[in-house]
Parts: sequence; C-alpha cells; structure tokens
Amino acid sequence: MRRKEKRNNITRREFLTFLGLAGLGGTIMLLRSCLGKEKAEEINKKIEEDKEKGILTALKEINKKLKKIEDRNEPYQYNLQDLLEVLKNKELNYPIKAYFIDDSYLALDTLWEEKNDYVEEKFKDEDLILKFRKLKEKILKNFAEHYKGYIENSDDFKKYLSLVISESLIVLDLEKIFDNDRYKFDEMQKIFIRNLLREENLLKLLNKTLFCLILVEICYADKDTEINKEILNYLLARRGLRFLVSIPAIFDKVLSFGPFQISEFVIGENKDKFYPINYINRFVIEFSEEERKEFNLPIYKLPERLDNFDLRDHFRAEIYLLIYYFLELVKNVDIEILKNAYKEDEGWFFIQLCYYWAGCHHLPYLTQKLFKEFLEDNNNIKNKKSFADFIQDKNENLNIYLNRFREILKGAE
Repeated sequence: MRRKEKRNNITRREFLTFLGLAGLGGTIMLLRSCLGKEKAEEINKKIEEDKEKGILTALKEINKKLKKIEDRNEPYQYNLQDLLEVLKNKELNYPIKAYFIDDSYLALDTLWEEKNDYVEEKFKDEDLILKFRKLKEKILKNFAEHYKGYIENSDDFKKYLSLVISESLIVLDLEKIFDNDRYKFDEMQKIFIRNLLREENLLKLLNKTLFCLILVEICYADKDTEINKEILNYLLARRGLRFLVSIPAIFDKVLSFGPFQISEFVIGENKDKFYPINYINRFVIEFSEEERKEFNLPIYKLPERLDNFDLRDHFRAEIYLLIYYFLELVKNVDIEILKNAYKEDEGWFFIQLCYYWAGCHHLPYLTQKLFKEFLEDNNNIKNKKSFADFIQDKNENLNIYLNRFREILKGAE
C-alpha cells in the first residue's frame, strides 16, 4: 500500500524517528499497562520488525478497546438507595443535585439551565445566555444521538484512562516540541523529560491525577473520598461517559464543561491568544486516510474549539494540558534543581508534581510561580515538604482546591 510521504509537514523519515522516540519513551511499558503483557509483547515484536506498522497496530488495538467501552449502550446495575442513604444528611449542591434526576437528558438540561440562571442573576448578559442555550441544544442532541459509554465502576474507568493516556502519548511528537521556538530544550532537559515520561510510577500518578481531578471537579460532596468515588461509580454505571463530558461548569460565565471542566481559557480559535491545548495539539501526528482506514484509527488531532469535542477528546485534552504544564516546569525551573529533587526522593517528587498539576489545572499562573519558589528553596526538597502545605498562606482559593485534591489523592491510593 502506498503511504503519503508527509503528515502535517512531517516527512516519512521524521515519522520513523518519532516512532523510535516512542520506543525509547517506553512504548512497550505503555502497551503493557493498557493491553496486558502478552498482547504488548506481541505488538512489540511487530514494532521491532516494522516500526511504523507496529505502532499503527498498537494504536489499532488501543482504539478497539476504547471504542468497545465508549460504545456500550446498556447501563450496569447499581444500588442507588445505598448511595442516597449515605448522602441523605448532606447538603448537596449543583451539579450533584441533578445527578439523581431519573432521566439523564432532563438532568443535563437542568444543569445547563442552572448555569444560565447563574449568568442571568450575576451578569444580566442576555447574549451569553442565548449562546449557552444554543450550546445546550447542541450538547443534548449529541447526548441523545450517541452511545453513552457505560462503565461498571471506577476501577474499570482507570483502565479506560490508562488506554487514553497511552494513545495520547504514542501519537505525540515530543521531539518536535523539544525543538520548537517556545522551548528549544538543551540535551539535559530533553533527557530529563524522556526519562520521566517512561517512568511507570509517574504514568500511574498521571492516571491518578486525572481520576482525582474529576472527583474534585464534578463529584465532590464530602472529605471522605469513598463517598465521592461512589458518586462517580453511580455516574459511570447509570449515566455513562457521555453524561460526564456534557456536565457544565455552573458557577462560571465562561464556556466550560466536561469531566475536567476544561474552559475556553485553554483551548480556542482566537489567533491573538495563546491556548495550551491548541499548542500541544500542533504536535500530534496525523495519519493518512489510507492508514486510518486500514488500521481503523480515529483522527488524533483535537478540534480547535471545546464545543466541537467528542467524548474521548475531553480526556485527551486534559492529558495534553498536563503535559504542557510539565514542559513549562522544565522550561522555567533550573534543570539541576529538578534533577536534584527527583534524585532526592522520586516518590516524593512525583507526588509534588501531582499537586503542581492540580494547581495548574485550577490556577495555572499562580501555581507555576509558587512551585518554582517551592523548588528553589532546597530546604523544601531536603525535608520532603509538601507543596500543598507551602501554599496554605499564599492564596485561599488555591489552598482550598489543593486541600481537596490532596484528601482525594490520599484516599484514592
């Protein structure tokens, strides 16, 4: 089969170089974590024989598993009464209040109307209300017409996240990012990034960070992580992934929705603004139509606008956002300080990185500034201090968010 010689200005030779980096970056480890040891080793043999075809086969297997999950249209059994009993003495607010409306469509409609009521009360902006009403129609139509993606429980959901992480990293051309004008990383910085991104423990914590962010953003009802996890279990089993990606950020006047409540601040079409997700998206490999057809692959480039996202796009976008913040950390903090923190205690450093990611998700500019200050004080590294403690008297908003995240991260272990 003839293959196109270029993919989004990436030559065939450069693509094979990219595949070599994917291998060095721990492709086999990624595959083992999401496809199982036997299947991963089978695909790794194909990669050794033919790098390009081997990677395409790996992506085919990952997509097949993801589609099976996303296309499930039959809800799982769930004992809702037990959850309601736990929640009966708690004062529930939106969005959680709406989760227990019998009809999923009506529940989403209620959530979007609550957002509009908030905008009307706080800002009296009729144009914005009309914009959100039109968006609500689009999202509800999409919800009604597509498979719901039911998942039995949060453990199976973590497996779904593992598949999406693997897919997202395999199709990301890090070498192109390294040499882009924004970074121009030196060899020491490149080695540090490559080494960390093939650390199995870090990738597990990336998975856990995504999971915990969802609990903080759309499932937080109590300090008890088990209660928040049970809300997520209920949503996965009875509402489905497509419900999660349709939940709006109610108390916000900007376009923001989905399991991570991603907003128009980090993705958009305004050419005069910088959007982190759009930036990373520039370095996602595009495959030819023939390759996608032969290997049954989706288009990996994300849409440029949040309101055009499909189900999986929300998860891949958050992964790329966290990768962006990781790259910014390497750019802005002296590499010797980062290497020292990592060597001092790998486990401690990775947990601090989780706090950094969570803080950046909520308040990016402040978190980047404070994390740099935190690492530049060697006493914090020597004494294994917590970034979540370091920021307590710095900003109340960030402190509340990181304390919630820390509670959930500890409870999710």
